[in-house]
Amino acid sequence: MQLDVYISCSRRDKTLVETIGNELKKVAITFWYALRGHVIRMEMPSAVEKALDKASIVILVLSSNYINDSYIHSDIRRALEKGKPIIVYAVEDIDYPEMLHNVIAKSPKKSGMSVIPIDAWKVGGTPNQALLINILLVFLGRTEEEKQFQASLKLDYYSGSQILFPQIGGFADEELRDKLNRAVSFLNIENVDIGLFLLSKEFEAIIKQYVEAASFANKLHDPPKGTLTLDSAINCIYREGIITDRAVMHFLRQTRNDRAHGTMPSPAERQLLMNDVKYIAGMYVGWIKYFKDLYDALIKVT
Repeated sequence: MQLDVYISCSRRDKTLVETIGNELKKVAITFWYALRGHVIRMEMPSAVEKALDKASIVILVLSSNYINDSYIHSDIRRALEKGKPIIVYAVEDIDYPEMLHNVIAKSPKKSGMSVIPIDAWKVGGTPNQALLINILLVFLGRTEEEKQFQASLKLDYYSGSQILFPQIGGFADEELRDKLNRAVSFLNIENVDIGLFLLSKEFEAIIKQYVEAASFANKLHDPPKGTLTLDSAINCIYREGIITDRAVMHFLRQTRNDRAHGTMPSPAERQLLMNDVKYIAGMYVGWIKYFKDLYDALIKVT
């Protein structure tokens, strides 16, 4: 039987893991975890290995307990070796284990891995359990959008993009709407790198446009100094409280850099991109809509 999720966790985080498990049960996501101690039963490594083999995705519940329980860090190595996507659900503001940090430091193209950070500690954890569930549903193809996406494959790309990303239809700016529709039309095995690059350019443009307008209107307490880059713009909107999860924004920024500065991806690398394309492209479209709405509201007032 296929397993949806393997949860890598410290036994001292049992209560939190049980809470996550209850949320997974509500949406029929199957999961498995082991509460291991320093003394590990003989059959445990085999059970962990089998669970990782069967699981579609790994959730790593990152806490100081996890860092201190170094004997469970082998889960990271095994997940990396098996090419499993990893969601790092951080419940404290702490550094990642070195093995995982080294993977994140590389581009997704070089590492061949998907590592998605969720900084649950920034908002107390509860709201981001919903985010965790949504990400899992997208990866597992359990959302209504996924079903609509499959139905849209036989349609022309404008219809398909509207079904896959219904937010696009909500853009009043016709020029931007056309740009996004064009970008989405490239999200196929042959041109996925081009589609993601086009989306990332619009993502960068609207964030910088908003920060520049807000700075000009004296709406920022600590506007960025010097030349405005995507990195400085993200740090600015985080300081201003406009976003609460900087890690996701920097993940998208890094994805943009990989597309802008990397070499042409091979067929195998394009397939890796296709594995995550609905999640990554959906985040780009969602954030573009968010900052476009903020920008329009700011311009209307000023």
